[in-house]
Amino acid sequence: MDQPTLSFERVRHEFIKLSDLEVHPRIQRNLRPSWVNKIAAGFDPDKFGELSVEEKEVRGKRVYYIFNGQHRWHAAKKVLGTDTQKVPCAVHDEAPEEQLARTFTGLNATLPVSQVDNWPIRVIAREETAVEVSKLLAKHQLKVGKFKTAGTIIAISAVEGVYKKYGSEVLDKVLRVIISAWEREPDSFEGSFIRALGILCSRFNGDINYDELAKKLGKTAGPSRLLGQARDYAKVNGLSLERALANRIAGVYNKKKTTNRIEI
Repeated sequence: MDQPTLSFERVRHEFIKLSDLEVHPRIQRNLRPSWVNKIAAGFDPDKFGELSVEEKEVRGKRVYYIFNGQHRWHAAKKVLGTDTQKVPCAVHDEAPEEQLARTFTGLNATLPVSQVDNWPIRVIAREETAVEVSKLLAKHQLKVGKFKTAGTIIAISAVEGVYKKYGSEVLDKVLRVIISAWEREPDSFEGSFIRALGILCSRFNGDINYDELAKKLGKTAGPSRLLGQARDYAKVNGLSLERALANRIAGVYNKKKTTNRIEI
């Protein structure tokens, strides 16, 4: 993938009324009310900094979209109690979303942004790994989110880790086994399961009957029970949870097999 042309953006600095600002509909992390309250409790105008906004024309009207700093914006409105107060902003000219997304990730390179919050913005920014992993997730009708629901990936760092370490073919098999075994049950997408299956699928690729593995896993007491057993095994044997879980999954696969067994 071609690298984007690097250049310094043209940005002007000015004070804009709170009422003239809106949160960007796509380039922004998820809102955390508790964070807003924390900022509001210790609100200090001298430490407010600048909001990063995009100036854009929408239906003939100039709109300022916040793409970095929405929590400070909400806190300011809460503390100041008026929308007429002006706050300092770094105003960026209207730009493609891909460019704004790259700016967002750059601004937040040293600030805590969760992997889940950052994921869709990385996709918009056309980061190669994020784009390729997203294609695989879409293939399996999976999505990235913050809450445990059927077919939702919370442990996106584990998914990305398997992709980077073992490649797309292994990740594809990992996701296929999980879905076939547990039908998108939320607990089955725990990061430990994804990493453990990544270990097995990479080490024994070609030696595992994946349909058989999924069928046997589906007949167990469930992913939570397997995870609990792996934790006990890890403590007793001094292993990492992922390695212990890989061992437990291998045991499930080997049950009643006299040939083509896999050994960790």
